[in-house]
Amino acid sequence: MKIFAKGLLKLFILCEAEKPVSGKKITERIANLTYGKWKPSPGAVYPLLRKMEKEGLVKSELSEAEGRREITYMITAHGKKHLAEGRERIIHKGDTSTMLVPLITKIIYNFDDNEINELTEVFEKFNKLMDKFIQLPERKRKESFLNICSLFEKLVEQ
Repeated sequence: MKIFAKGLLKLFILCEAEKPVSGKKITERIANLTYGKWKPSPGAVYPLLRKMEKEGLVKSELSEAEGRREITYMITAHGKKHLAEGRERIIHKGDTSTMLVPLITKIIYNFDDNEINELTEVFEKFNKLMDKFIQLPERKRKESFLNICSLFEKLVEQ
């Protein structure tokens, strides 16, 4: 996870901070989304939150929740700009995801260089299609997603 975790963690925090969120909630949310496979430590989350606040990406506020005081964080205008740039970098340049395809396929499946190159090309095409998919209205996205799942199931059953 250290290969890309810091950059993704920062972008994830910015996404979550669109509503007031605590460091504890951020950690819990990541653990839930990754089915417990990744749970950043407080030593990773809280220093990053303080750094992001110094950079003007988030602002903190002392609040009361469940009978106890906690610091919550909200994204700033500068943070929104940084998040948009991060999304662009991932979607259009394939920074994190495209970089990981060769590493993961080598480690898990022991693919040779030709297989890795072919899969990387497919994944880059997929990223471009995903960008278009994300632009669809929500209803059309859900409909398309169900069709994609059905098609994929048929392909792997052959």
